[in-house]
Amino acid sequence: MHVRLGTVLLIGILSLALSVSAADIQKKYGAELRGGFGTISMKDVNNQTDSLWGGGGATASTKPSGTGSVGFSVFFKSDPNFQWEFGYNALTGGTWKSTKNGTNQESTLNISGSEFFILPTYLLIAKKDFTLGLGAGPDFSFVSASRTGDFTNLNFSDGYGRTIGGMVKAYAEIGMGPNNGLVLSAGYRNHYVDRLRWEDDAGTKHNVQISADQTSQNLPVDMSGAFVQVGWRFYYTPKAWKAE
Repeated sequence: MHVRLGTVLLIGILSLALSVSAADIQKKYGAELRGGFGTISMKDVNNQTDSLWGGGGATASTKPSGTGSVGFSVFFKSDPNFQWEFGYNALTGGTWKSTKNGTNQESTLNISGSEFFILPTYLLIAKKDFTLGLGAGPDFSFVSASRTGDFTNLNFSDGYGRTIGGMVKAYAEIGMGPNNGLVLSAGYRNHYVDRLRWEDDAGTKHNVQISADQTSQNLPVDMSGAFVQVGWRFYYTPKAWKAE
C-alpha cells in the first residue's frame, strides 16, 4: 500500500517535470538548514518493551510525545512559481523503558529514523521578500531500533526497516537579505514501517515480533505525524547573472 502510494507520487512528479520550463529567475538555486519537532503515531512499541524479559513481569513506560529532527535541502526553481526540493531529515526518535517487577533491572528500546524526500512545490506567492509554498511528494523512510540494558530475550538486539511513504509541507519564507531567508514550515509525513528485520549470529534474517515468543505479528514502527520546522535558506546566484 505504502510502496504503491510512493510509486504513484513519483510518476506524478516526473510527469509534472515535463510541463514546467527552465527560466533564469531570481533565487533559482539554494540550500536550507533546519531543525524541527513532530508527533509520532507509535502504538505497538510499548507491547514490545514488555517482552524484553522474555514474557511477563515488566512495566513499560509511556511512549515519547514526539521526535526532534535536523535536516538540510537543496532546491531550484524550474519556473517562477514552481520549485523542486530534495532533502534529508534525521529523526531523533525516542526511548522506551521496561523495568522488571521487584528488581532494579531495566531495559530500553531505542528507536530513531531518517528520511530522504523529493518535494515538488507550487509557490502560491513568490515575491522578493516573502514567499508562500505548498508541496507534496514521496518520502523514502528508514528506521533503526536497538535494545540495551538487562533483558533475557536475546533473540533481538538491533533491527532496521525501510519503506516509501509521502510528505506534504507548506512553508512561509521571509527574506533576510538578497541571498538569505528565514523559513517557517509545517506539514505531515507518512513514515510507517510495517516490519523490522534483525540478523542472528548465523547471518539469518528474521522479522521482529511484538511478543517474545516469535509467534505474534510483526512489530510495526509508525513515525508518521505532523511536524513544524524552522530553517535558514541560502541562495546562489551564477556569476553570469551578477555581471548583468
